[in-house]
Amino acid sequence: MKLALSKLGRLGALLLPVLIASPLAGQAAPAADTVPPLKLTLDFGFVDAAGNTSLKTLNAGENVLYRANRIELLQAGSGIYGRTTDSTITEQLKVDGRVNFMVVKTAGFFVGVGYERNRFAGLARRFVGSAGLALKLVDGPMNAWSLELGASLNQEKSTLGASTDFTALRLATLWRHSFTKTAVFQETFEVLPNVETSEDLRINSETSLVAPLSQHVALKVSYAYKFDNLPALRPNGLPFEKSDRILTTGIQVVF
Repeated sequence: MKLALSKLGRLGALLLPVLIASPLAGQAAPAADTVPPLKLTLDFGFVDAAGNTSLKTLNAGENVLYRANRIELLQAGSGIYGRTTDSTITEQLKVDGRVNFMVVKTAGFFVGVGYERNRFAGLARRFVGSAGLALKLVDGPMNAWSLELGASLNQEKSTLGASTDFTALRLATLWRHSFTKTAVFQETFEVLPNVETSEDLRINSETSLVAPLSQHVALKVSYAYKFDNLPALRPNGLPFEKSDRILTTGIQVVF
């Protein structure tokens, strides 16, 4: 853990002079909003089957977005849990937090931290610290397209107890199209190559569609794809599957 924090400190030290030296940083900041906008989104889905099949699955998520002047604070969490009569069949947890500092309206920097657990893919825990450049290529009322370039410091422990620290590059993009103010299609995609081990490549994507039922309640369908070219090992010595595909449906509540 000390090694990961040390690397994160060096990464921040490299980015800070760039930010300070940027000729754009001296531009006047926009006026603060009277009431800083705060948005809270909750997702929830549940299946309970009984009789010939005994199965319970739960998926839940939350997103918090706070904007003030050039600063954006984002926090997100998601979890999936599934159980049959006598055993747990899936258990995934992911929590992220980040700060965006927009130097100008369309460009800035971000710093984030995250935690992930997926023991049915051999991942007991993963701590991530990331930083980089964020660009808003399209920022309109109906369409938004952003691009992120940076690096992440990772500390992992497998379910067999093997620990590893490594640095990865990060390329990510997000596309969002609003059919109406509340009906939204969104696609996120990120590539995470390990700079120390060329075979270790991770790819994550998520496609989601939100259809409103009322001003604050909507139906949400989401499809996530996770690829790990160098998965963890099972107790029998064989590797886990390289990809996970997750389809979730449920209710979304926006405050």
